[in-house]
Amino acid sequence: MEIGGGSGPDDTGDLIFKNYKPVFLERGSVQDLGDNLKFRVFDEPELKFYPFAEWRIMGESPQEETQIHVCRDGTADYTTIQEAVDNAVEGDMIVVHPGIYIENINVDKELAIISRSGYPGDTVVQAASPNSHVFHVSSDRVKISGFSITGATQGIPNNAVAWIYLDGASKNTIQNNEIVNNEIGIILSDFSNENLLQRNTVQNSDTGILLEGGAYNTLIRNDASYNTAGIYIINSSLNQFFQNTISENSFGITLLNSDKNYLRENRISLNRNGIMLENSKRNSIYNNRFNNTNNVELEGNNNANFWNTSKASYANTLGGPYLGGNFWAKPDGNGFSQIYPVDENEDLISDLSYNIGEYNTDYFPLLLPYFNRSTSKAVGDEAEGPYIWNYSNCDLFFCDPDTGIYTENLSVNAVESRTIGEGKLVYKTQAGYVKYRYQEKDWKGETYPIIGFFGEPYIPLTDKYEIVRVNKLAKLLVDDAEKHTLRTGEILDLGDGYTLESRMVDAEKNKVWLIFLREGKYVADEIIDLSEGNENGGTWEVNLEDVEGEDGVLVLRVHINQILREEEGEEDMVQI
Repeated sequence: MEIGGGSGPDDTGDLIFKNYKPVFLERGSVQDLGDNLKFRVFDEPELKFYPFAEWRIMGESPQEETQIHVCRDGTADYTTIQEAVDNAVEGDMIVVHPGIYIENINVDKELAIISRSGYPGDTVVQAASPNSHVFHVSSDRVKISGFSITGATQGIPNNAVAWIYLDGASKNTIQNNEIVNNEIGIILSDFSNENLLQRNTVQNSDTGILLEGGAYNTLIRNDASYNTAGIYIINSSLNQFFQNTISENSFGITLLNSDKNYLRENRISLNRNGIMLENSKRNSIYNNRFNNTNNVELEGNNNANFWNTSKASYANTLGGPYLGGNFWAKPDGNGFSQIYPVDENEDLISDLSYNIGEYNTDYFPLLLPYFNRSTSKAVGDEAEGPYIWNYSNCDLFFCDPDTGIYTENLSVNAVESRTIGEGKLVYKTQAGYVKYRYQEKDWKGETYPIIGFFGEPYIPLTDKYEIVRVNKLAKLLVDDAEKHTLRTGEILDLGDGYTLESRMVDAEKNKVWLIFLREGKYVADEIIDLSEGNENGGTWEVNLEDVEGEDGVLVLRVHINQILREEEGEEDMVQI
C-alpha cells in the first residue's frame, strides 16, 4: 500500500493499492472493498493476502488507454494481432474481432489484448509456426483474455512450446481462454511472479499449466483436464491454487522441489494419480476433493506438509459445517472417506485420521453430507390383487454430489405374525407420463416419463414403463412453456451446469448450429434445418450412449420455432 502526499510516489495525494508484497490481516475470506477491488485472506496462522488489482482512490483517475482494433477483413486498424502489438504504446488495449488468426505473437510491452466478444469460441489464435509459442510475453502487466488458442505442438528437446509463455514476466492476467491441443498450455518460467490465471480451460495437452521457479502466483477456477499432466509445479513456492478442476489426466497435480504452496477447494478427480509430491515440504493442502485411482504419491523427502487446518466453523467444499482436511474418495468406492465414515458427533469430519505416508497425515478427513437414516414405518393389509403403495420414504434418499447418481434404499421386514411370501412382494418405482407441446403449436401427443422427488422432476434412464429403476435417474433439464430467443453466440442456461448455445446461422436463415454443453464442456451439436420438407421439422433430440449402463438415453429435446432478423445489420436470433 502506498500513500502519496507530495514526497511519495504521487504528488496528488492518491491512495494506491498495488499487487505488491504480502500484507498481513486477520483471518477471513474474500474481502470486497468495492469498485471490483477484492482481497483474498487465508486462514493460516501466518496470514497473507495479495491484491488482485491496482486501484486509485481520491485524486485524478489515470488516463484512459487507447483502443486498437484488429479484424481479419481489413475493416479495423490492423489485420493481425502482431501488427497491433508492434504499433501500440504502453497501456493500450488491443481489441480483437471474431475470426481465426494464424500467427505467433511476441508481447514486449504493457498491453491488454482481449477478444471483442469475450467468448473464446469465436476468436481463435492458431500457431503459424507449431514449434514456437503462440503468445510469448516478456513484459509485466499484460492481460490476455477471451481467446481459443491451439497449435503449439512441436517443441524441440529442452525447449517446450506453449500457448502462452511468460518469460520472466510478472503481474500479468491470463483469463477466460480455451487452450487445446498444445504441447504445454501455459508456462510461467524464469521467476514469473505475482501473475493471475483464472477461468482458463486447458485440455488435450502434454502439460496443462507449468510453473517453474515462480512465486506469489494465483490460479483460480481453471479447468486442467484430459492432459498427460494437469498442473506441474517445479522449484516454485508461495503460490496459491483455489477452486480449480483437475480431472481425467494421467497426473493431476505434481509438486517437485516446491515448498509452502497453498491448495484449497480444488476438485481433483478421475485422474490416474491425483497429487504427487517429490521433495516438497510445508505445503498447505486442505478442503479439496480427491477422487482418483491413486490419490497421493510421495517420492523423496516430503516432511511437514499440512493436509488439514484446525477444525473451524466454516462451510467446507462438500457443504459440511466445518473446515478440516480433504475428502478422500476413489472411483471404485474404496477411498478413505468412503470406507471409514466414522462420525459419532455428526460433524461430517471423520473421527479417524488418514495416514497418507511418512510424516503426512490428514487428521480431519471430510465426509459427505448424508440424510437421516432413521426408519419410517408403514404397515399395509394383505390384498388379493396387485397393490399400489404410494409411500415416499425420503429419509432414505441419497445423492452422491460427485457422481450425480441418485439412489433410494428400502428395507422390508415382516412384523408380528405377518409374512411375506416368496415372489409375492414387488417394489417398483412407477413413472408417470407427461404430455408436452411446442410453444404455440398444436398438441403432438408426445410424452416423457417423469418421477418427482423433493418437488423437482426427474426422468428415468429408460422409457420402458415396466423396468423403470429408481437408482438410475436424470434430472429434467428444461420443463417449461417459455419462449426463449437467443442471439448468435448467446448461451441459454438449462440448469445444473447444462447450457445450450446458438453458435451460427447460415446465410439463407434456414439453418442454425446448436451446441449442447455441460459445465462448459462439449456434449453434442447439430445443424438444425428449418426448411420445408425437412424430416426433423426443426426439432433436435440428444440421445447419449452408456449413461449409467443405459444406451440411447434421451437427455434433451428442443424445437426451433423460427429464425429472426428484424433489420439489416442486426444480429441473427433463434427462437426456441
